[in-house]
Amino acid sequence: FGNNTIFPSAARNNQLNIGNSIFGTVPATSTALATIDMSTVKIGIASTSPWGQLSVNSNGIGSGPSFVVGSSTKTDFVIDNAGRAAFGTPVVNTGYPVQVHSASGNSTIGFTNTVTGGALSAGAYIGQLAGNDLYLVNQTATGDLYFGTANTARSIIKSDGKFGIGSTTPWGKLSVSGSDTTSPLIVADAKTGFTGNIIDLKLASTTVFA
Repeated sequence: FGNNTIFPSAARNNQLNIGNSIFGTVPATSTALATIDMSTVKIGIASTSPWGQLSVNSNGIGSGPSFVVGSSTKTDFVIDNAGRAAFGTPVVNTGYPVQVHSASGNSTIGFTNTVTGGALSAGAYIGQLAGNDLYLVNQTATGDLYFGTANTARSIIKSDGKFGIGSTTPWGKLSVSGSDTTSPLIVADAKTGFTGNIIDLKLASTTVFA
């Protein structure tokens, strides 16, 4: 106990060192199991040299998870020793870097900000509801849904349901706008032997152009 006390010895067992740091060893173990470095106010688990305010060395804890909130029967959040994270399940799917699981049916991630507010019906969400379908929904009354590439908006679904391709200001239920003077706007290519109508325009369920 005290300041500048000796560090654990590899030749000793059942040690506890409290001073500038707190260390612990168990029989036949020469590596500290936990460290509290008071000089830098850092805590290391399975590490004697924590690199963050709280550091967990997954290489030093075997096959178990690195961090868990909950228990093995009711896990709210877990990070495995490969850095994969899962919410709502104790078993991390190795195919997903991040997994969200719900035992009650709805498995979603919500996004809100200071404009939308934090209510359940505010902002936007992506995920699966009770079935197998995937939902990407903007819940705000005047919010649009953008799709883009190369940091540029390419398509949009307006809050009133208008869909724009190549335009973020669609003037009809479906608006297609080209970006050059040579590429076709719409292409329809039927297979050989196709006998149906390539285009079937209807008015009140009656074909007016086919």
